[in-house]
Amino acid sequence: MLRRLLAPHPLVPLTALGAGMWLGAEPARIDTVRAQVAAAARALRLATACIAVAREYKAARSWSTELPASLVELEQVHLRLQIAAGRAEHERAELVAQVTSPPVAALAAATDLARSTRELAVRAGEDYAARRVAHEAAVGSTELWDALHARCAARLLDLCLANGGVYVKLGQHVAQLDYLVPEAYTRTLGALFQSNRQSTLAQVTAIIEEDLGQPLAHLFSSFEPSPIASASLAQVHRATERTTGRQLAVKVQHPGLRDAAAADLAAVALAVRFASYLFRDEFRLGWVLDELAPHLPLELDFVHERSNLERCARFFGAGGGDSLASSVAVPAVLPHLSSTRVLTMSYEAGTSIIDVEGIKAMGLRVADVSHLLCRTFNAQIFDGGFVHCDPHPGNVLVRPRPDRPTQPQLVLLDHGLYRELPREFVDMYADLWYHVLAGDADGIRRVSHALGVGDYYPLFAAMLTAKPWADILHASSGTARLTEKGTAEDKAAIRGYAQQYAKGIAVVLERVPAPMLLLFKTNDCLRHAERRLLGSGAGVDTMLVTMRFCLQTMLRRDSLAGKGVPGAATQPASASGSAAAHAHPRQSRLRRLQLKLAVWLLRVASRGGAALLERVLRLLTAPRASPVSAT
Repeated sequence: MLRRLLAPHPLVPLTALGAGMWLGAEPARIDTVRAQVAAAARALRLATACIAVAREYKAARSWSTELPASLVELEQVHLRLQIAAGRAEHERAELVAQVTSPPVAALAAATDLARSTRELAVRAGEDYAARRVAHEAAVGSTELWDALHARCAARLLDLCLANGGVYVKLGQHVAQLDYLVPEAYTRTLGALFQSNRQSTLAQVTAIIEEDLGQPLAHLFSSFEPSPIASASLAQVHRATERTTGRQLAVKVQHPGLRDAAAADLAAVALAVRFASYLFRDEFRLGWVLDELAPHLPLELDFVHERSNLERCARFFGAGGGDSLASSVAVPAVLPHLSSTRVLTMSYEAGTSIIDVEGIKAMGLRVADVSHLLCRTFNAQIFDGGFVHCDPHPGNVLVRPRPDRPTQPQLVLLDHGLYRELPREFVDMYADLWYHVLAGDADGIRRVSHALGVGDYYPLFAAMLTAKPWADILHASSGTARLTEKGTAEDKAAIRGYAQQYAKGIAVVLERVPAPMLLLFKTNDCLRHAERRLLGSGAGVDTMLVTMRFCLQTMLRRDSLAGKGVPGAATQPASASGSAAAHAHPRQSRLRRLQLKLAVWLLRVASRGGAALLERVLRLLTAPRASPVSAT
């Protein structure tokens, strides 16, 4: 009886035989099935981690206490003041936009009303945020939430390290969402940048020989067995070209990633949607996956990366719109030694963009490096419309210029993640930055509405600059408010705002155009680098360079519009509503002259500091009333 129960079913050996014949008929199927089984195991680990995290956060809902009536009322007051302030700013802008000069008394009254209501709204918002943080600290929920975030972040770190590949890439992206996710997540998942997978030399050799069709020894006279760099998707080995002796960097994709990527993304997408369904208010990160999912397959195609690299080389080789031909370098690709999984490039030496001591040891000025970094990426955004979206410290090197050793040269690496920026978007982005730097609340409101953000424009501007809305409004009267203070109090205040407005931040990220999402990441990377280079006080040089590129973009657009070029819509550079669209030709010529003079000032006196920026703003707003400021 027992023997009969333990005996295998007659169909079992037949099924095994059929499966073996099916796999043996096409050897590639074995690898496919193996990859699918491994993906299923990773998906099971993902589901286990998500269930554990979901249970913890669901249980934590009991910690939340109802807000005191005074706080609820203050929040409502803040919202009403925001609406009133937006209305007042719009009415003032309509007065300024009149073709005929508005009555002086009416304009003065509208300006005072806009200023006072905006100031009241800012104070109410800051008061609400401070009181909310104090309330949560008093009831003891802050410590509980911090401990919960730390436990869940550690669980996700373990998941990413165990699953590798796509999971590490997604974890690294979350780690860069500073001021958006709790600090425990950015701090814990930041370890993923140091804990990257390394393929064995045998695996690397197999991929190179399979893709390039020749033995490794026939392709390179030397090939270092240990990688000089390793990331979530690939690793880089130093080698020597056999025919020329040229020093090379050979980027090789980790094995199995292409087969696993689709299944892994599908599993992560399901987990994110499920979490968003369970926690509709607390968890709204679907936009992260929506933005990364289309780009990840492209990052796994080194032919696509080669195309990006060559386009970048052509752009900067032609000057990059800002005489950068000798100041920015990219590796040269060797097409005959490259494929979809292998990218062979010239080896480029340099030190990390944040290695301050290394930069000084090369005889370079740290301020020059920071200035060049800002020019380089502003040129890509505003002039090229094609921007490197992963400029973390490992992807940007610095070294002396070959022709002028006292000046820096940047080397841009890892060209897998780029974003194409439509010209219309670039024009609006230039307008947005101009109004931010001018402290022009109504200009920020108008452009933000055009970008789909709606009434969340104060939060949108704060996310763009990583500064409170109050500091942005004071920019026109004191640009130091937009510089990095670097103090613990400043960092705590920013994080406090992010915690209190987490839901609003998620709404903004869902509404903005897709290119803005990767620009947020680019801005954060650049801010991080500048902070490491210059410490406290960083920001003024960035503002001057950004202002110049914004004005150049506006000047180019206005010049095209003046020539009657179709699609070259005019947007005013100051808070003058839509006046420029209906301005007298003489006024349009005067405006272009102002823009040219301002660009010239910013170019010849690029290190003029905050005083130069304020002088430029006075020049641009001289013919009309100044933008609304919070002074």
